[in-house]
Amino acid sequence: MVKVCCVCRKIKQEGQWLGDKVSIGQKVSHVYCPSCFNDLMDAVDRYALQKWSRSVYMVIDAGQGPGA
Repeated sequence: MVKVCCVCRKIKQEGQWLGDKVSIGQKVSHVYCPSCFNDLMDAVDRYALQKWSRSVYMVIDAGQGPGA
């Protein structure tokens, strides 16, 4: 089974991620290459930090934070 990055479509062959094309009839499994996975995790971290920051400010603005 050929592993294909679901974002950049690189193919994992012999431990390396290459820009080759999949032949018709090959079975594929969609995965993330290391580069796309790191980009995704960075985006998730930014999103989580943004959500966390908003929730902290909402608590402080509502008078429920430290010193309230």
